[in-house]
This record gives sequence, structure tokens and C-alpha cells, in this order.
Amino acid sequence: MAPYAVAYGLPGGPIQGPTAFKPLFRTFRDALGDLSIEVVRTLTEGDVVAARCHVTGRHTGAAFGGEPTGQPVDFWGIAMIRVEDGKIVEGWNCFDMLSMYQQIGWVANPPLPVPVAPCPPSSLRGVIPGPKTVGCRASAAAGSAKSAFPPLPALAPGLL
Repeated sequence: MAPYAVAYGLPGGPIQGPTAFKPLFRTFRDALGDLSIEVVRTLTEGDVVAARCHVTGRHTGAAFGGEPTGQPVDFWGIAMIRVEDGKIVEGWNCFDMLSMYQQIGWVANPPLPVPVAPCPPSSLRGVIPGPKTVGCRASAAAGSAKSAFPPLPALAPGLL
């Protein structure tokens, strides 16, 4: 890494030079026991290299600022690196840190939409009482299906 290199997209960034990058790497290494960053695939065009990375480890240290949870982490990211004279001079990083925080339990997973159950056949409607038929999807034979999601608002003309 060149002394004047700049890395974007990392916590605390942009980070300039190896002196500023090393503490960030140490933080990850100290927080995630058995830290592994596997470069799964690379693509090169001119002086730019794109790398798809797979990060694994276990949250065993307090270096992220909270108590270790012992939870395993497994997430992915992409780094694009520009090289001059064999040294990194610029880097753009996009790693799924949200997924990592969800895996160690610091951020809750969002709720999933509630699926809508299909309606009973029309011959049984009214015969089967109770909540099983409330909010059910109409059968294809009866016309249209009811979506589990609210309808999208209409777009103003000329927006597409």
C-alpha cells in the first residue's frame, strides 16, 4: 500500500495510508477470532482490480466496542483497488456490515411480510367459519389474487 493511498467505504473512512489502515485491520482481527478473508474471484481492467471477498470468523473480542457474543459471522464484500507501480493507491470497499451486526445479535433482523393464505374452494366458503378464511387470497377462478403487500402508488405521467 502506498503511503498516500486512500481507502473508501470502510468504518472510520476514508482511510489514508498504511499507518491509518493497520488499526482498522487490528480491530477486526481482535474482534473476530479466526478471521478469514478469502478472495473468491478477481477481475482486472487496466490498473484496477475488483475482488469478491468472503469474510468469516467468530465474535470473540470486544474491539468493536461491545461485549463479545461468541456468534459466528459469515458475510461477503467487494473491493475495487487501483494500483500504481505494484502498490495500492485507491480502494473502494462495499462489505455487508449490516449482515455481520445481525449475525452477532447487535441489530435485529427486519420482520418479514405475513403471507396471505389461499381461500377455501368456493363450495366451502361460509361452511368453514373462523379466522382461517379472513384475509385469504381469492382463487384464480374467482378473478384476481389479493397481494400480501399494499398496492403501489400510481406514477405521475412522464416519470418513466
